[in-house]
Amino acid sequence: MLQGSGLPNLDDLIVALASAPGAARRAVVRLSGKGAVAALGAVWKPLPGSSARGLSLRWTHGEFLPTGWFPTEAIPAMARTWHQGTGYTGQEAAEIHCLGAVPCVEAVIQTLNTLGARGAGPGEFTLRAFLAGRVDLVRAEALLGLTHANSAEQLAEALDQHAGGVSEPMARLREELLDYLADIEAGLDFVEEDIAQLPAEDSLRRLSGMLAHALLMARKMQGRSLLSSEFRVALVGVPNAGKSTLFNRLAGLSDAEAAIVSHRPGTTRDWLSRKARLPDGTPVEWIDTAGWQEAEDIIGQQAQTLGQAESERADLVLLCQPVDLPGGELEGYVAYQSRARVPVLWVLTCADRITGEVAGGADALLLSGLTGRGVPELLQLVEKEAKKRGSRQVAPHLARGREHLEQLVEHLRAAHGLVLDEGPAELVAVEVRAAIDELGAVLGTVYSDDLLGRVFSRFCIGK
Repeated sequence: MLQGSGLPNLDDLIVALASAPGAARRAVVRLSGKGAVAALGAVWKPLPGSSARGLSLRWTHGEFLPTGWFPTEAIPAMARTWHQGTGYTGQEAAEIHCLGAVPCVEAVIQTLNTLGARGAGPGEFTLRAFLAGRVDLVRAEALLGLTHANSAEQLAEALDQHAGGVSEPMARLREELLDYLADIEAGLDFVEEDIAQLPAEDSLRRLSGMLAHALLMARKMQGRSLLSSEFRVALVGVPNAGKSTLFNRLAGLSDAEAAIVSHRPGTTRDWLSRKARLPDGTPVEWIDTAGWQEAEDIIGQQAQTLGQAESERADLVLLCQPVDLPGGELEGYVAYQSRARVPVLWVLTCADRITGEVAGGADALLLSGLTGRGVPELLQLVEKEAKKRGSRQVAPHLARGREHLEQLVEHLRAAHGLVLDEGPAELVAVEVRAAIDELGAVLGTVYSDDLLGRVFSRFCIGK
């Protein structure tokens, strides 16, 4: 299935954490593919009084038996299974709900890996659901909108899209276009028989109605896709570079709310964020990330991964170099700037520590989160970058649909103009067929493997 396309093997047994990463009261681990039930059954111990295998199509309490090193022989859990064609992905599937401690989750996933389940790629569960006909492409992309929503407005739009507020009107218009195309082609195929050509008045009436419908959808999608969002600024750099102190000042946090500040490297083990406004009123989200360092444990490794992910999603990165950074460590800053995919503003932090010459040079912006030195100038630079991006941006899960709907409108206008000018019915049919293809591209009835790869690669792993 779709082999050689760059998409993963969709017949594989896959596993991933489906809930948010990090410590929590409960974690959800998801399995999908041939052998999902057998793999879980091999490491599942039913509670006394349950069926022999202890697994069913309903939630079942039991114990998960991890392999390899783990401090206990069993992990209390809940699980359920789905037969082929009944679950979200349309495949044989299972879910395990267990304690959300990171070591527990890793033990569950690693155990399932030893039983043949590979780690799922980004969006692979939703990709399988789409290919199984469980969701259309518009609803699938709405899941991306739900996970990336930064405001109540964005969340409401994504929920409406997932509920069919976008795809159902499109599907109705597509049916109208197919019926209209069938009537045109019937007249062309049986021109020598008693089936008459579609009258121009009827054709214009139907095209006008469909064009109005298409224009309404295109404008609605335009409004949905241009949703305001905060300008995201991530602070990155080595540990003890004064990032948290600067973050606290920029975000205007009180002592009770502030990020922990310590001279001990690695105090920030996770990324922190706070929404605020720049002096000119522009909404901004400040993000404090863990300092660059070799991870000594799972939590440290996760902190590094999350920090990198957040900096890649930012609109601007503040590359924070402490003024007393040893010259030999500048290599990491140069390398980061060269490979960054977003604009980078390289600044010198901890200006209160200056005792001599600064490696950054006289033109570098000197900052001190402790004293506030350079902060007004920094805010002016951030405002300039925010203006370059603009106060509104295209929501990634809606940009593709917007482009296709704009093309749909153009094809219907061309068809309407041809009928009005008494043009050949063959050319009208060409324009209508192209319009149907544009709608099909939005809904996913017409797609390529490359398109699916681009759409689903933006999803989180486990979705």
